[in-house]
Amino acid sequence: MKKYIAVLLTVTLICSFGLTGCGTDSASNSKEATAENPMVLTLAHGLSESHTVHIAMLQFAEEVKQKTNGRIIIKIFPNGQLGSETENLEQLQAGVIAMTKVSAPGLATYNDAYNTFGLPYIFSNIDEFYKIMDSDKMQDFFLSSEDDGFVTLTYFLHQAPVHSTQKISLYVSQRILKE
Repeated sequence: MKKYIAVLLTVTLICSFGLTGCGTDSASNSKEATAENPMVLTLAHGLSESHTVHIAMLQFAEEVKQKTNGRIIIKIFPNGQLGSETENLEQLQAGVIAMTKVSAPGLATYNDAYNTFGLPYIFSNIDEFYKIMDSDKMQDFFLSSEDDGFVTLTYFLHQAPVHSTQKISLYVSQRILKE
């Protein structure tokens, strides 16, 4: 279950090192934070409130609040309220927001290797995917963007791409979508 929750937090849920929350009433760091004066971290993303990733983020925020006894609060801004993925990443680097969820192509601006995540057939099966994504080498890769002002905390597999070597007729595809 813990792995499931961690996986739900995206191909790229990233966090800056200069964590700053919005609002002047927020504690500036976790050592100063209390339940009465919590550290507030802003998480912005462009997904709808019904998206499974957003729902996972709500659970993540609740768990952080519980495990810190209310000393750290994550305030989530969905639906692109604070801008596009590109704008959220720029805000993250500037310290305006503390966390964001972006897709791999957006991160390819900083490291071409992120384009790899869009390639088909790079993993033989789901077990190989998790073995590679959870490896020490991949963790090193996720931390390699520190000089760019952010690091990747985790990844999210919100859909397994379906590839086939057989042609599927448009009629069958449309019928499946209607059912």
